[in-house]
Amino acid sequence: VQGGQPGDLSQAINHQDRLERALRQQIQRERRSLESGLAVLASIGSTSPFIGLFGTVWGIMEALKGISAAGSASLETVAGPIGAALIATGVGIAVAVPAVLVYNYFLRSLKLTAADLDDFAHDFYLLAQKSAFKLIVNPAPARATGAVKEAS
Repeated sequence: VQGGQPGDLSQAINHQDRLERALRQQIQRERRSLESGLAVLASIGSTSPFIGLFGTVWGIMEALKGISAAGSASLETVAGPIGAALIATGVGIAVAVPAVLVYNYFLRSLKLTAADLDDFAHDFYLLAQKSAFKLIVNPAPARATGAVKEAS
């Protein structure tokens, strides 16, 4: 080890790399935390139209079975199952649209927050670089505390 006692790691620590790594890791932790519910919203938004479509196909199959059993395609035979099929489609769309809108809102918010965190990390890194990555302790609070003790 250069310039220190054997086993003294303080000289071997690169404070610049450690700070940069710590900032990067914290930003990643914050991103993971903010992204936690987005996968569920994306899944709901993308699968609910297909579930509605499945209900539509099911309703049409029921309508065709009714036509087959009745032997005629009268309005009474077809209207009930087709109406149910259209309700399934409507519900699928009614679930998908808000889920996609909310997903897009939170994704945009996540991107803005990530950009703010990156800006903060960059500014903090520059400040640390100006002080040569040394911790500067402000002695003013210690003096104020000592002054209060002396006055008591």
